[in-house]
Amino acid sequence: MTVPQHFSVASKQDAENAAIIAGLEIVDMVSEPVAVAVTDDLRRKLRDDFDQRIVDYFAKLVKMKHEKDISEDLVALRKLREACERAKKALSDQDHVEVTVKSLFDGVDFWHPFSRSEFEELNDDTFQRVIALIRRVMLEAERRRRNNNIDEILLVGGSTKIPKIQRLIKDYFKGKELRNKSTLSCL
Repeated sequence: MTVPQHFSVASKQDAENAAIIAGLEIVDMVSEPVAVAVTDDLRRKLRDDFDQRIVDYFAKLVKMKHEKDISEDLVALRKLREACERAKKALSDQDHVEVTVKSLFDGVDFWHPFSRSEFEELNDDTFQRVIALIRRVMLEAERRRRNNNIDEILLVGGSTKIPKIQRLIKDYFKGKELRNKSTLSCL
């Protein structure tokens, strides 16, 4: 449970009592700034890792295909990053996409097919880090309390739409159904 940083001990106890009355079991209580910092850092690291991996892959292809190193060309890299991010998002719903950048450099248009399986292969180590993080969180939860029954898994954030992340999480929790924030009418 997160609480505002300025909450006194009495205010924290009132919040915990309200949660209990609402039928919630409080496992731990952290201040909102701590929760925001942790989730923002994790979100930024994972999103940048996925995007950067794709950008690096296509920058190498550009170098092979066009004999042009764009690693120092900030404009070309920005265009490529935007195209790669669009491709990553599209691969959540499609098996194949085309990464297309008009006038990537010197008037040269770039396009290349990209598949979900290529994306997954490029980012396999990042996917494994996600599962390692979940494992660490679950071990910490087990350390703090004995009854560790998970009633529901709610996925929130852009990277949780990636099919491989959904599969890995579902497998980790032995087939338990996942809910995505975007499918909820309200919270």
